[in-house]
Order: sequence, then structure tokens, then C-alpha cells
Amino acid sequence: MWLVGCLRSSRLRAPEFFTHDNTNISSSSISQFIYPNPASDKVSIQLLGPVSENIHIFIKDVFGREILRKNIDKASIINISTECWVSGIYIVDLYDKDDFIGTDKLIVSHY
Repeated sequence: MWLVGCLRSSRLRAPEFFTHDNTNISSSSISQFIYPNPASDKVSIQLLGPVSENIHIFIKDVFGREILRKNIDKASIINISTECWVSGIYIVDLYDKDDFIGTDKLIVSHY
């Protein structure tokens, strides 16, 4: 399954130098792994642990604008197309039903 979320009118510019801190703050028994990171045209989120039938994914840009909001039914790998996203830094929040799974930083670079 591929999810697509596109920014249409944003004029964000990515910084020229990226540092990556794959911080995962979790209160759930599920953890996530986002790859590749930095991404160019697609990214996958792999959920590790017992996955419920209702995963919620929220992706925001660094200004807090919502880029993607999806409910996923029992998937251990979530594929997202980022080919029409503006290069920059995004925040990925994941929830398992009502439990917070974690948050990660995603870098999209089309250079």
C-alpha cells in the first residue's frame, strides 16, 4: 500500500546541512524504523512488535502544518510516496489505537 500526500503551494527550502537524530520516544511495546532517511521519492515505516488493527499516522512539516493523516489497518510496513513533497524536515507521529507509539524525524531531499 502506498500513501501519497503532496504539498501544493508551500515554498519551504531545506537546510543545506542535515544532522539525523533518530529519537524514538515511546510508551508502547511497538517501535518504528523509518527508511531510507533521508528519503527522496518514497519512504517506508516498519513497525516492530505486536501491531493492532488500527494504526494512525500523522506527518507534519517543521511549521506544524499537517502533510499526511492516515489510518492503517494492520500493516507492519507502511510505504509513503514523498516525490511531490518539498525538500525539508518532517515529524512523523504514530499511534496504535489510543496508545502513542513514537515520533521520528524524516528528512526529504530531492537534490
